[in-house]
Parts: sequence; structure tokens; C-alpha cells
Amino acid sequence: MTDIQDGYVAGVRTLPGTGLAYVEAGRGRPTVLLHGSLTDLRYWQRSGQLDALAAGRRVITPSRRHNHPNAPRAFGEAYDAHDDAADLVALLQVLGTGPVDLLGHSYGAYGALLMALDHPGLVRRLVLAEPPIMRWLPLVERGEGIWERFEQRVWRPIGDAFADGGDEAGLDVTARWYFGRPYAEIESAWQHDFRDSVREWRALTTSCDAFPVVPFERVAALATKTLILSAGKNAGGFNDLIDTQLAALLPNARRVVVPDVSHELFLDAPELLARTVAAFFAEDD
Repeated sequence: MTDIQDGYVAGVRTLPGTGLAYVEAGRGRPTVLLHGSLTDLRYWQRSGQLDALAAGRRVITPSRRHNHPNAPRAFGEAYDAHDDAADLVALLQVLGTGPVDLLGHSYGAYGALLMALDHPGLVRRLVLAEPPIMRWLPLVERGEGIWERFEQRVWRPIGDAFADGGDEAGLDVTARWYFGRPYAEIESAWQHDFRDSVREWRALTTSCDAFPVVPFERVAALATKTLILSAGKNAGGFNDLIDTQLAALLPNARRVVVPDVSHELFLDAPELLARTVAAFFAEDD
């Protein structure tokens, strides 16, 4: 089911009614893993999470809209995490899973949070790993100016590069921001992911509002038991500030800061993360 063959994950299915490709492995309580940007459903096997969690669970790993190997979709000026949340609801309804344990990483965590807010009955437990709720930054302690600088120095230049120079230019600016090196010099695995994810990244970076507002009061009313996973290397950065606010708002949440890992915490410490997530999902209600 999970072997990589010629760059694909064996057993990928595209679900009629949603258009989303996904991999399913294991048996037991339904568990969904939602990847971030610049990658796809293969992230969860590469990071070891699919195989580890499928040992005692029914694990479903979809590729988000516009991501490999989903069929191309038209996109206009608006694409954001609300679309990912709606897609995920449609997927679960067609699969007939009932309530699921849900893990989202990065932009996938943004969509996972929005889905839990809109459909709390569909989420038994929730794991959020550094959702980029950037519009919170002007409202939180020590967050002043961070969102504005990010938009001006990072987000707009990436979108402008896609609009003015095409995919190659957009990916090169992205690589220089994320890795500090040109696209041609980053690891081949990331080159592959970037290239396969370019439609989603272009749609997101050229969207009129890629970071929709999530009202504090809605988050504070979410009773779902939640685990917030934060990267130790991001201490003091915008991910840290957002996660701190999440932990303060969510009434049934606890936060774990994983030391010595980057935003790619599932790749940096795969065994530790798999154990942590599995133990949280296995806790009694």
C-alpha cells in the first residue's frame, strides 16, 4: 500500500465526488493526516507517520486541492484553508468515516482547525502542528509588525514572481526564502515536492487572502481535545507566537514543544512525533 514506486505512492485512489487523491492503510479508528504546502500525501510516508500510525488505525492521507496527484483544477483569485476544510468534509462524508482523529501540519493544520470549528462533531481529537494563522500576529503579544513584514518581504515577492516570471521564478524565490538557497541547490527530494506542488503553491501565493481571519472567540469555544505541536527551533518566531495564542484560547488543549526540530518536525524527529501523536490519540475520552 505505501511503497514508493517511480515517485508515486502505490495504492493511491481518487475519490469520486471529491476529486481528492488519497492513500488508506491499516484498520481501526479512522485517522486523517493533512499535509502542508509544497508537498503532498507522500509526506506522511516519507516522515514515517503513515506506517507508524497504521499499525493500529485506519489512516487516511489525502492530497490537498491542487496538489499532486490530483487532477488540475481551475483556480481564481480566492483559494484558502476554508477550501481545504470543505474538501476534507466531503472526503469524510463519501468515505463514511464518522468522527475522526485529525492531524494537520502547517497549512494543513489551518484547514484542520477550520474544519473542526465548522464541524466539531466530525473531529474526535485534533492535532495542530504550527498552523500559519498569520492574521493573528498583529493582535498577540510581541506580534506587532511581523505579519506586515512577512507579507511585504516574503509573501508578495513570491506571488509576484509567479505572476511575472512563471513557475520557475516562483519556486526559486520560495526556495531562497525557505532554505536560503536557490531552487537548483536544494535537496532533490524537496525539488521534486516543490515541482509537483507548484499548482497549489501558485494558487495560494497569488490568492487574494491566503490567510483568512479566525476569530478568537470561535477558537475559544472549541471543546475538542487538542494537541498543539511546536518546533523548538522556532522559539520566539511567528509560529511560536501563534501556537502560544492557540494554547491560551483552546479550552481542552495542551502544547508540546519538541526540542531541536524545525517546522518540518515530522521529518526531523519522525519516531518521537509518531509516538507522541499515537499516545494522544489513544488517550481515553
